[in-house]
Amino acid sequence: MGTAKRVLRYIQGTLDFGIEFAKGKTATLIGYCDSDWAGSEDDMRSTSGYAFTLGSGMFSWASIKQNTVALSTAEAEYVSAAEATSQAKWLRFVLEDFGEEQFITKRQEVKKLEITLLSLNAVLSDAEEKQFLNSYVKEWLNKLQDGVFDADDLLHEINAKVLRCKVEAEFQTVTNKVRDFLPTFLNHNYQGMKGRIHKLLERLEHLAKQREFLGLREGVVGGKVSQRTPTTSLVDESCVYGRDGDKEKLMNLLLSDEASNKDVSVITIVGMGGVGKTTLAQLLYNDDKVKEHFNLRTWAYVSEDFDVTRVTKTLLESVSSKAYDNKDLSFLQVELGQQIKGKKFLFVLDDLWNENYGDLSVLQRPFASGASGSWVIVTTRNESVAARIRTVPIHFLEQLSDEDCWLLLSKHAFENGSSSARLDLEEV
Repeated sequence: MGTAKRVLRYIQGTLDFGIEFAKGKTATLIGYCDSDWAGSEDDMRSTSGYAFTLGSGMFSWASIKQNTVALSTAEAEYVSAAEATSQAKWLRFVLEDFGEEQFITKRQEVKKLEITLLSLNAVLSDAEEKQFLNSYVKEWLNKLQDGVFDADDLLHEINAKVLRCKVEAEFQTVTNKVRDFLPTFLNHNYQGMKGRIHKLLERLEHLAKQREFLGLREGVVGGKVSQRTPTTSLVDESCVYGRDGDKEKLMNLLLSDEASNKDVSVITIVGMGGVGKTTLAQLLYNDDKVKEHFNLRTWAYVSEDFDVTRVTKTLLESVSSKAYDNKDLSFLQVELGQQIKGKKFLFVLDDLWNENYGDLSVLQRPFASGASGSWVIVTTRNESVAARIRTVPIHFLEQLSDEDCWLLLSKHAFENGSSSARLDLEEV
């Protein structure tokens, strides 16, 4: 890059005098040259500098000492122009031989690929929210994820080749720079690269068309979904159906002697949105046996907007039954550790999204102060979140049976929770 900077310094102020070598309609090779008369203090030789652009990027450049001593500025300029013209002729020959259309087309395809990915990213937040309620959106999101991984690999491969060519060019002559640079992109391997880009573009453009039919929206500020109403530990057990087996299984874990051998154990409940993860956690939290078993119980709604300080403060204020104005994380964690020291506690972290292992580790540091047999229940939609924090096998919450779904619907749709008075609506 030092050579390029010197060249740009030489030709500064002369950009209006570029020489154009046009071929076809796809690209124009433009060259600029200048000289630094008697720039060498050792032998008074002048320096020629020239640069060529193709399309929108720098294509070839050089800063070389002239072979003879120029007796005037004009002579130095003529020598520089002659060298640039010679280089331009060679470049034009190379482009005619390889076909500059391939070079420009490839850059255009890569740019188009980047634009397509950006357009898909605009609806990504909306798709992540709707995938739990719409199986077609979930399938679309899985295909998009595969396409993004392939695109990322392809762009990394292209960038790696460009970087390698630039590094190698720093140690070669100007002629060799271009001779080595062009074949890397325009040799027989180019056709394979071009085919991969083209196929990937077709896949992503097809997904981009489908987003309209799926009703995916753009413009979600900050890449976050709309705020949900925070959950609490309260539950109406009369509205719960089909979770007796799940509750019994997890209750056995919470009250088992095996748990007493560990400082803090973590149960993770994983399932799609609306399947009943929070409800199951509420049932466990409010069970009379659980209340008797643990010295402290605390509920914290985490949400997608994960904040270690906020969650820590929520837990602390709950166990201490008082408000804290101090928002310093270190202070809050020390206080929380003192409040739960030597006590068997049950914490519920509802709706956890954050996958960052470091953040999760920081959040759990005060938990070590509790007594052996303490538990944390985590609910999440994301299996990878559960995998990072669990100490026992993940509990996957399945969908309700058709019978339980009907009971739940009847509870909310019919007066007194029974459809017997409106049998004509059952089929509907």
